[in-house]
Amino acid sequence: MFRKKKKQEETSNETISEEKEVPSSFSVAEKKPSRFPLFIKVVSAILAIASIGLVAYSCFLLISDSNDSLSDESYITLTGKNINESKQVYSRFGKEKMKKASDFALIGTKLFLSETKITPELLSSEHTSDILGQGNSNFYLYNLTTDTSKFASGQSHFESNQFYIDLGKINEGDYLVYSDYYNSVDSENLNPYSLSTNEAISYTTYSLPDPETKTRKRITIKNNNSSPFLVISVKNCGSVLPTNVYDAVIFYASYQQGEDGSFSEIENSKEDIDKLSQLVSDNSDFSKANLKVKVAGSLQEAYDMKCSYSFALAKDVKTTTSLYTKGNTDYLTNTLKDTSLKGYDANPEIREMTGYLGCAGENRIGVTGNQTHIKDSSHTGKESYLLGETLDVLDTIKTFLTK
Repeated sequence: MFRKKKKQEETSNETISEEKEVPSSFSVAEKKPSRFPLFIKVVSAILAIASIGLVAYSCFLLISDSNDSLSDESYITLTGKNINESKQVYSRFGKEKMKKASDFALIGTKLFLSETKITPELLSSEHTSDILGQGNSNFYLYNLTTDTSKFASGQSHFESNQFYIDLGKINEGDYLVYSDYYNSVDSENLNPYSLSTNEAISYTTYSLPDPETKTRKRITIKNNNSSPFLVISVKNCGSVLPTNVYDAVIFYASYQQGEDGSFSEIENSKEDIDKLSQLVSDNSDFSKANLKVKVAGSLQEAYDMKCSYSFALAKDVKTTTSLYTKGNTDYLTNTLKDTSLKGYDANPEIREMTGYLGCAGENRIGVTGNQTHIKDSSHTGKESYLLGETLDVLDTIKTFLTK
């Protein structure tokens, strides 16, 4: 089974009374009143003022960290700028490509865009013009905070079969997406993308912790009809993830592929799932790297979790990843050879976790494991892997998450 690691524990961690002489002209009944009630009133007033200040500060924090709760059609302002100042920044750019990105998806922190619908067949350098438009070779980010275009971490690499921009690798700031029409770097000749859909979107994801500082970035993607462009906002957000958000989910594979290529559902015992949960809980390497990892009891539970990475464990398999995020890695991909999802990822533990791009939960006839229940339509998904169940599999997962 797995190699169990010993859990490491960490340790951290007058009342003054003043007597005054009573003047002889006063009787005992005429004694000066005590100042104690006045002291109580003063303290009460101070506490009341402090409480009001605390409530006001709490409201400020709630508002400053809840941009996603604003109306979907609110004008998208840039960090530290009001509407008029944001409009002035947007006006510096051309608008030729407004409303031309007809399809998009976010897998983990990887952003996919296309001027046509994204399908497995489209992911080829031969179809660059279909994705980007004639005369373009890559997607790029324009850093509005530093007025920087065409920087290494902010682009796709079609020539290496990387058809996405990895937003987890960019620095804090506000960004627009553009393609390299005529290789121009002048803002007036750049034509940032907006989405052709009428749907207002606001998706938030989080980067993995920095290996050295252990801090993360909060990445929000916004687009609506009230604003001219798709805007990506990246903010440093400390080291702690929200309560219901994780870096990764780990679960046992629910399906097994036979020699004929077909899949059959398999049962995983509660005892094995509990044992895996304990092993993950005891693994001090995750906590040392500030990784927040959770074990799920089923594919459906794993799908419902909010996280960027998904790791399914199965016996006697080689490391397999999604055809969408394979890029220039050496990991295997496994695709369906027939059915209406021919060409898509075959393993349900990868395809369904991919979400929108994997046609998850569509109940396609003859496609085993395509019945994931999707509560709402979302263009988000997880970067997914199928790993062999070995003694050092948790070390392998940690390596994935700290690369």
